[in-house]
Amino acid sequence: MSLQPGQISQPLTVPGAIVLFYMRDTRGSVRAGAQDQVLDYLRLRLGNPAEAQRISQGLRNCNDLYIAAQGLPADRLLAEKGNLGSIPADAGLALATLDPDEATVLGGDVLMLCSRMPALLAEADLRPAVPVTPPGARPGEGAVPNAPDENAVPARDEVRDEVFNRKIGAAADAYLAELRADAIIRRP
Repeated sequence: MSLQPGQISQPLTVPGAIVLFYMRDTRGSVRAGAQDQVLDYLRLRLGNPAEAQRISQGLRNCNDLYIAAQGLPADRLLAEKGNLGSIPADAGLALATLDPDEATVLGGDVLMLCSRMPALLAEADLRPAVPVTPPGARPGEGAVPNAPDENAVPARDEVRDEVFNRKIGAAADAYLAELRADAIIRRP
């Protein structure tokens, strides 16, 4: 990642070979906000590091943390969601190293990451799916559907469908060309 165009990496030894990477060029640009992340996480405040460590060892997912918090006061378990930059520094550093459904102990608290999503996708999930009424218009009058955002990240299903349609279209074109090439056309 630190290579600039025209540079060669240090030799890397892999089984049966030595590898060098040459950076020819870089292409593309990252959309504004594409590297921002929205984190959904739980924080169980116990105040006892030994108890927090014991609880964190048996967790498999965020639902397990809800089960572990049963019987405790409601203010002990905090479900929080926010941009990585808006999370307190100590929790943000700990969460940055976690994968979803992984937990760590921070002081006397159990901190568990439930999900991590690019901010652009999180914003797409929050957009209304109903038509928007222009200002000054009566409800239902002059309503226009939400215009597609050209900077929006397409959904995984949309990309998969588009790739499938391209492949099946190419296969159909190739089959039709093969049929035309093999055809014998006789005219009376």
